[in-house]
Amino acid sequence: MRKALKHGFFSALAWTFLLASRSLPSKGSLKLGEALGHLILRFDVKGRRIAYGNLSSSFPSLTPKEIKGMVARCYRNLGMSIAEFSRLPRLSKEEINGMAEVEGIENLEAALRKGRGVILLTAHLGNWELLGAVLAARGYEVNAIVSRLKVKGLDRLVCRIRRSIGVNPLPREALKSAVESLKRNQILAILADIDTRARGAFVKFFGRRAFTPIGPILISLRTGAPIVPAFIVREGEKHRVFILEPLKLEGDPPSDAQRFTELIESFVRRYPDQWIWMHRRWREV
Repeated sequence: MRKALKHGFFSALAWTFLLASRSLPSKGSLKLGEALGHLILRFDVKGRRIAYGNLSSSFPSLTPKEIKGMVARCYRNLGMSIAEFSRLPRLSKEEINGMAEVEGIENLEAALRKGRGVILLTAHLGNWELLGAVLAARGYEVNAIVSRLKVKGLDRLVCRIRRSIGVNPLPREALKSAVESLKRNQILAILADIDTRARGAFVKFFGRRAFTPIGPILISLRTGAPIVPAFIVREGEKHRVFILEPLKLEGDPPSDAQRFTELIESFVRRYPDQWIWMHRRWREV
């Protein structure tokens, strides 16, 4: 009973924020998002503690004050991203496309010309939901492997928004659907920078062992679909998308996972206040 009430409260809160965000112009919505980020920072005691510890271990040269400021900016980015995501269904394709500058689109085009689909490897960096929306607005068929949210009402809302902007969400267990999307020469987006219970391997991330999913590697080896790394970062009120050249796989999943993890780390180091440090990324078992 208590769990149902709690989930109902979070769903109602999400709908209230969504309606409020959509009623405001872009700048007003972002201000509301900043306030939401500050609110989450204040009440997410566990996540705040995890973020502080992760950042302290990853950037030992930073002072406690600098770490605290970076944690605050991480939550600020999260809040702004939620606000932007909530407004996407109200925007035209042209407006969504105008939210980001895209670099390296030729790398995606070249990979798709092979006719085997593309595994778009990305991370929880910047406003990662916007990455799929921008590509869908440009006319690409986008599917995304997603994790189910614990609050069912919130999960339904988020998936509804994703579908409305042209991103087809696929649960992690829907491997057949994922492979079918590649056979149709579509994009399959996978975020491979968090600790999951999926098949994976321990690789080095910021110098420490981190359990990392090898699903993108296994799917690529099975289907022949190239893995194209892509990242989105916030630049003020705008965003920038980087689409890189396809990864050259060695055929050894742990080694290949180490290589793409190093690539992810390079972007997180460049934009440390835009990654989800509140996630428990490092574990030993």
